Amino acid sequence: MKENTDSLLQRIVEPEHGEFFYSFVNAEGKRWLLSAKSRRTAISIYQPGSCKGRMLKVFFPYLFQLPFIGLSGCLKSIRLSLDPVLQDLLEKTYSCTSPDFSIFCGTPSANPKITIQISKGKKVLGYCKLTDKPEIAELFFHEQGVLDELLNAGIGRIPECLYCGKLNNDIWAFAQSSDRTEEAVVSHRFTTYHRDFLEELYFSTKRCFLWEETDFAQSLEDLGEYTNHFLSEDRILIWDAVRTVERFYRADHVEFSMYHGDFTPWNTFVAGGKLYAFDFEYACRSCPPYMDACHFISETARLELKMDPVKAFRFFCWSMKRSLPEVKDPGYLYLGYLLYTLSFYFRLYNGRFDTDDKGYAYWVGLIRIITDKTNGNKTK
Repeated sequence: MKENTDSLLQRIVEPEHGEFFYSFVNAEGKRWLLSAKSRRTAISIYQPGSCKGRMLKVFFPYLFQLPFIGLSGCLKSIRLSLDPVLQDLLEKTYSCTSPDFSIFCGTPSANPKITIQISKGKKVLGYCKLTDKPEIAELFFHEQGVLDELLNAGIGRIPECLYCGKLNNDIWAFAQSSDRTEEAVVSHRFTTYHRDFLEELYFSTKRCFLWEETDFAQSLEDLGEYTNHFLSEDRILIWDAVRTVERFYRADHVEFSMYHGDFTPWNTFVAGGKLYAFDFEYACRSCPPYMDACHFISETARLELKMDPVKAFRFFCWSMKRSLPEVKDPGYLYLGYLLYTLSFYFRLYNGRFDTDDKGYAYWVGLIRIITDKTNGNKTK
């Protein structure tokens, strides 16, 4: 079941007084509250995928100076301030009195959370994630451990966890630093910047694991628990795919590395000729190298370019050949990624992931295409 953060939002803001904000909701039910005082910086928290969304991001600072743009009608003006306890935490964490802030109210999902962007003037100081659900708080503590491990491994261009703990009896907060500036650019195509980051991630975190102890092998095994929840016509296909991936990767010992888990345009940006990544809450430590490239390319094709599985597979092959030619047999990597993703979502929803969900049909469609290719069948 997909949930939202409406009740949590009511507990962390005080309406009807404070600064002015612009509120808007997109077609997917995602809501943002953007500071009117610092519009140019506030819009940094908004990461659109649609053309209309990108237009809003470009023109947001000028909407009310240029009313002919026609987007101001989708915005609602409200006043609000932060709960004093939260305000105090942010001021202490970021060593800043009365910082500006904007709020993303989260994606309706199994694990919704609120994200607050904290800024002063033109500089984004960091982001603070909030939840009132213990299971999501566990992800915060997991991300804290991952970031500490990556920083100790010498990986730069990632956030530093500044605070992780309880705000009060039943609200948890995760605050992190940010190097985002006004000049930062979000790239919606997999580039050499992305390749270089993933290469550094691989070489800095690669280790030798027993196969059965890897996160990747566990995800394949977990699919067995969800077999009865697959559509009946997909069960043989998925298990054939699992056996194919195991034949390709399985050995007594394997060299795997860290997997970001949600490496997408909206969780990365480019600044100073280098790529920065954040939101490591779904990261794991033992997956095939460069699997994040599969996620970036696949999610861009699915959510932004609106490609069907056939076009998405062609787009993936072209992108990998252009940007990651060193990855041999990328089809097996992609197939492993798709199975990992299915396993992840069934686990996320406690085995009750809706097979009517567009994502399920999309990923299974890609599994079918790659399996046909692997078996030497012609796919149109």
